[in-house]
Amino acid sequence: MRGVVDGEDGQPFGVADGIVVAGAEAVGEAVQTNGGLPFFGARTGAALRVAAIQRLNMADPDPAVANADAAMERAGDDSWLRFLGHETSAQAYAHAGRMELATTHCAAALALVDAGYGRPDQIGQFGSTLVFCEWYPQAGALLAADVGRQRRAGNPWFLARDLCVLGELLLRVGDLAAALSVADEACAVVSPLPDLQPVCVSLLAHVRLLRGDRDALHLAEQAAAAPGESADRGSTAVPLARARLLAGDPGGALAALAPVIEVEPHGIREPNYSRGLSLRLEALVALDRRDEAAALLDQVEALAGRSTRWTRATMARFRGVLADDIDDAGAAFVDALAQLAPEDGPLEYGLIRLDHGRWLRRAGKRREARVHLQQAHDEFAGCGAVAFADIAAREIAATAGRLRPRTDPTGQELTAREEEVARLAAQGASDKDIAASLYIGVRTVDFHLRNVFRKLGVRSRAELAARGEARDETGGT
Repeated sequence: MRGVVDGEDGQPFGVADGIVVAGAEAVGEAVQTNGGLPFFGARTGAALRVAAIQRLNMADPDPAVANADAAMERAGDDSWLRFLGHETSAQAYAHAGRMELATTHCAAALALVDAGYGRPDQIGQFGSTLVFCEWYPQAGALLAADVGRQRRAGNPWFLARDLCVLGELLLRVGDLAAALSVADEACAVVSPLPDLQPVCVSLLAHVRLLRGDRDALHLAEQAAAAPGESADRGSTAVPLARARLLAGDPGGALAALAPVIEVEPHGIREPNYSRGLSLRLEALVALDRRDEAAALLDQVEALAGRSTRWTRATMARFRGVLADDIDDAGAAFVDALAQLAPEDGPLEYGLIRLDHGRWLRRAGKRREARVHLQQAHDEFAGCGAVAFADIAAREIAATAGRLRPRTDPTGQELTAREEEVARLAAQGASDKDIAASLYIGVRTVDFHLRNVFRKLGVRSRAELAARGEARDETGGT
């Protein structure tokens, strides 16, 4: 969660040490030139932090980096101010796509926390930055401790904020049962705090969707429709996009991602913040807008710099999805797996293996496809990601046989896509299930089914199933 500006009383505020924060540009310029504002020491650092965070909320990371650098310069040997400067710099450099510097500031800030520096509310915010930079074990320990402090202090705002960040961490590492428990508590705590409700409800919707609760769609819609800061709209857009992809609506997913698309990758250059990049690419592929997907990958690669493990893995994964050659695809998927670390959890490993298996199945390599698809299914089932496990199971079922005959008596041949749709329909999959399995829209499924019925001379799914002849694969085709 980005954009928390906190005051000495431990509450979020709009007045920083006596100055009304009327605009990030005015505050930032004033404190950096030290003209017109009689700020020194802690007040200068606090005002620069306000200016940097406001710039991040505006998806304008370069001025945020400048303000953070200025805060570090003014910190001197004061360890309290140095924590504030490192914490702010880590956020700013991460959003600017300069992850090496961001992680350097994370390490310095964490050392100061271990030495006893940093206010609890600032430490909780730092936990969010650690999650962004993929320091999951350190973030988990820090956030768990801060949640305990906020519970004891009876501070619902910061408790809800920390719970949301902890829930996001647990979701990312694939501990969905714990993420659900944390998200439920966050929603209970946040009920009297309308400004945080959309983020907490959105987290709950996302976890429930992955656990197979399709009724969570209305929660995702509710959160995304709530008014809020641009940073919050980006956070709530992702679960809604996921819900629409699971429902077989890639066009709706792209529409839901509009707040993310508005700022990534030019404003927020490191896509690991929202993780909307993978959903955007998935939707573009499903809509057969492959050239756009390839261009987006090129943009991200140019802007994100060294980047995070997740971003590197996602770019390699979709290079594989978009590859035309089997060797190129295989190398890309292997590269994607190599970018991850064990602490990244089962979900990302599973998604890479799922896409590799899909690629091989569509290339006719069914036996090889089953190996990757079964691994993906095991990853998903093991962490309770029922929605993804169901997709993997349908893909595994699709490797077991082929629909025959492929041509009708008049010689009209089914296309490769029509054969895929026909096979799944013959196995009893609904239009929505087929759309989710093949990354296409429900209307596209209907279009292909109409062509299948016409070419095969059948009038119903029952007749289609009767014509289908399943046979076990005996080779690599």
